[in-house]
Amino acid sequence: DENAGYAMQHVGRCEGEIEECRQHRFRVDAVRDRKTRKLAPSPTRNPRALHDVAGGGVAIADDHSVDEPGAGQAIAKTALVAFGRIDIVICNAGITILEPFDQLDLQNFRKVVDVNLWGTVNIVHAVWPTLVKQRYGRIVLTTSTGGFYGVPNSTPYSTTKASLIGFARALTFDVPAGADIKINVLAPGAATKMLKGWLTDEMAAALRLEPVVTTAAWL
Repeated sequence: DENAGYAMQHVGRCEGEIEECRQHRFRVDAVRDRKTRKLAPSPTRNPRALHDVAGGGVAIADDHSVDEPGAGQAIAKTALVAFGRIDIVICNAGITILEPFDQLDLQNFRKVVDVNLWGTVNIVHAVWPTLVKQRYGRIVLTTSTGGFYGVPNSTPYSTTKASLIGFARALTFDVPAGADIKINVLAPGAATKMLKGWLTDEMAAALRLEPVVTTAAWL
């Protein structure tokens, strides 16, 4: 959720590498405060309002949190009402908690599962009938190198990110014969707000957002 502002900026900027981005329309989750889960104030982004994306395209924000019951259906409805169809789904919502496993409250573990895994399942399950009906769609799920190799003091995050790989592989078997629906998993490394304070300036400069966004647009 917290990277929505970055997505709105950088999706528009990738048109230099992928010209088709200028033709696209996007639904972007609104920014939420990590602690209160309330919609963060923004002078340039309001729920249910269309906004121009830097460099071209149109985006609409949605203030539902993906881990909430019924959020998937509500978010899909926002996109369908605004644009009439759904062609591309990028599931990028994610949180993490850094604690040794023996000190970890299992309720906090469940919070990470609710956002990282169930949040993705909620969205994909909601849009799947539309993609099948259209016989066309692109789904990009966001895993992590932590899902492949693990991250110290972050068993919930690594567990959920690994589960998305299995989810994507299994989902390919549900694509109807002849339908042009593709599911991919992206393991990005970028200096987003989630990593603020964890990276040196040199590391942050190397982990630019643009290559990740460009790859997602290509997929």
